[in-house]
Amino acid sequence: MRLILAATVLVDHAFYLGGFARFELGGASTPGTLAVYGFFGISGYLITGSALRSAPGSFLRHRFLRIFPGFWAALAVTAFAIAPLAFLLRADSTDCRLGCFFSSENGPVEYVWRNAALWIFQPSISGTPANTYLPDVWNGSLWTLSFEFGAYLIVLGLALVGLLRRRRAILALTGALWLTLIWATVLPVSNTTINFFSQPVLAPAMMLLPIFFAGATLRLYRDRIPDSAALAAASLGAAVVVMMMPIGASAPGLSLTSGGIAGPLLVYPVLWLGAHLRETRIGRRNDYSYGVYVYAFPVTQFLAILGLTSIGWPVFVAATMGLTGLLAVASWKLIERPAMGARSQRLFSRASTPARRASPVPGRRGPAPTRSSP
Repeated sequence: MRLILAATVLVDHAFYLGGFARFELGGASTPGTLAVYGFFGISGYLITGSALRSAPGSFLRHRFLRIFPGFWAALAVTAFAIAPLAFLLRADSTDCRLGCFFSSENGPVEYVWRNAALWIFQPSISGTPANTYLPDVWNGSLWTLSFEFGAYLIVLGLALVGLLRRRRAILALTGALWLTLIWATVLPVSNTTINFFSQPVLAPAMMLLPIFFAGATLRLYRDRIPDSAALAAASLGAAVVVMMMPIGASAPGLSLTSGGIAGPLLVYPVLWLGAHLRETRIGRRNDYSYGVYVYAFPVTQFLAILGLTSIGWPVFVAATMGLTGLLAVASWKLIERPAMGARSQRLFSRASTPARRASPVPGRRGPAPTRSSP
């Protein structure tokens, strides 16, 4: 399921960065935005389960090893492979070539160093990418990872003080977060002032944390929640209705909108679908979703610089998927899986978190996504 969500983000960004189309759904949301919501819902479900069965030190170590090595590798590949090639393709790079690229005050070393703690302080590298539909941003997907890891730390804190096992407390927390988001979105004075530019921490946290903790709540109440296609359809229908409400601001993904309010309603359908999708051999043994997520954006930018957008969107999207897929496979086999180590692989193996085993159905184990969250 996570690979499907990552591919959705890839395709959405490819159409946008290639200048082909901008798919806006209800509530000023895009398919990529909704896929990110799905990621956070799955993470809330699985990470809560991990925290409940792990010692604090083990939990933090596993979470660190799942996020940071692959993230650092993506920064390095972008800085020292993709961006230099893009720089050489610039018309104004012929005089000093790569010397200017590496000596810039916003060069590749600075890009890796300044962004290494997950917060993206430097989005561009030595003036690249340039002449693209979205210039000066190499990886517009990475911003979510700081909030993902922040949610992990909140879960760890709740576990340390003993609240994570008190499901009524987590239900109350989820409700409070969601009501706060609804209030801020409906109120005109807040939905026009709370956005990713004026409030780069508060705005995305208000949008993403209710979704994450909706997943956590479903994990804690899994013994009382039925495995129901009808419930999944009803929840999805309610989300669509909410998304169509004319409330909130109008900037997709950057401001508080009705699409954000609908986010928690999408969690159960995503979990249910993940539980009932047939898992492929690739999905059972490998998790390429993280690699797809962290490499798709720079690959898309690079192919746009190469001029592949002129061939048309089918070739451009296919090329983006192919090159991103190769990098994702390399990331999993060379970086992510070795970093997680044998013990982490057992934690995230099918034996410990299969779809049916993680289910909220009484007397039966069913819906949960088939792969662990990064």
